[in-house]
Amino acid sequence: DNFSPLLMAAGMNRTMTLRVIREHCAEQIALFPQRADAIRSAIRTATEARTAYEQRSALHIASLFFGQEDKIFQEIIKLQELAAGSLDYAKTKLVDAFGKTPFDYDGKVTVETRFNEEAAAFLAKTPNEGFPQEYYQYTEADSGGWGIVEDPPPNDCTIPPDFCELTEYDGLPSPEVFGAILERNEPVVFRNAVKDWLIRDVWTYENFRKKFDNRSISVSAIPYQERFDETSADVSLKMTVAEYLQTWGDDAELFETTQAPRYLFSASMPLDYPDIMDDITDLTELLDHFDYKTSQMGKQFYFGPRYTGAPMHYHNTAINALAYGKKRWFITLPNQTFYSIKAPKQLLKDDINNLVKNATLKQCVQFAGDLMFVGTGWGHATLNEQASIGFAMEWMDQRLTAAISIPPFYESIDFKQSQYTHD
Repeated sequence: DNFSPLLMAAGMNRTMTLRVIREHCAEQIALFPQRADAIRSAIRTATEARTAYEQRSALHIASLFFGQEDKIFQEIIKLQELAAGSLDYAKTKLVDAFGKTPFDYDGKVTVETRFNEEAAAFLAKTPNEGFPQEYYQYTEADSGGWGIVEDPPPNDCTIPPDFCELTEYDGLPSPEVFGAILERNEPVVFRNAVKDWLIRDVWTYENFRKKFDNRSISVSAIPYQERFDETSADVSLKMTVAEYLQTWGDDAELFETTQAPRYLFSASMPLDYPDIMDDITDLTELLDHFDYKTSQMGKQFYFGPRYTGAPMHYHNTAINALAYGKKRWFITLPNQTFYSIKAPKQLLKDDINNLVKNATLKQCVQFAGDLMFVGTGWGHATLNEQASIGFAMEWMDQRLTAAISIPPFYESIDFKQSQYTHD
């Protein structure tokens, strides 16, 4: 019972949480010296407990994710010293599945991988430092027939279309290399990765409407808004795909308005209409190639007009495949993230510039045919700058998420009663 919150706090870089735990334990030792041994034993159980898959302690996680100079690592060190009186055990015997102590790691530079030399050589290369300018010119081919809306006049929220503060790769590498990149847990965009996937054929405007026009869906201003607002009956509206498309083009899709356009972002749609899973076999097969266990869950289909998207949030490891459209990402470090229910258009106007100045906010534009990866615990919000359609897959990778206790999706989930995450 003690170690789960400590592992979660380490993975999320919650320094203050650990400081409160340490100060409380020190106070209890001072107040009740007869219980000092029991308290110290409980602390050691917490600091030395290890994850099931890679046998990593909270110290390993803090060192690997954030580095030994980070406050979270230093705070766990103080807890270890309070419990054991020294760091001898942590420096010599507290080893993970690779035989490494927490002091053998220092940030993401020395992440150990079980993948082969091909992966190591690929990761040693410099990632792509940009693509030809024509790549960033949004064309009718990029829209898939969903239409192109003229960009608003430049303002203080505007970024260039080629702006990306994430690591960019051209296409998909081998499954081994792909897995090694994801194991680092850092957000990455794979340009052109899904250009040849089936969704690029079946989810054009014409083909999608042929298959799904009469299907019933629920749309709201933010994903799963009914979970956060029960005051109004029309928070989430049910309609057919054809009826939803008839609502596109209203004032909510203008930058200057405050109203948010309604968005289809659905984890229930793949369950209500299993044939949609036939369209994303490229994605499911990609994950099936990994040589370690992943639980593919949080299967979420989305499409909507300009200025739809998701508020700032965080969750387990996830991949987002954009068949058509243009999607702007706002990404924060795990220790700076937060949950919000503010629609992304308003988030852009109210908060993004402040976050750029006062937090480590990264931005990147995802284009049609790109695959976006977001690691466990990284905060992110999305804003569709053009009508967009795609699929997001969340999964639990035991290499990474054992460190961070975020409620996962389950296949037997009751979608009216359970927790949601979204991209």
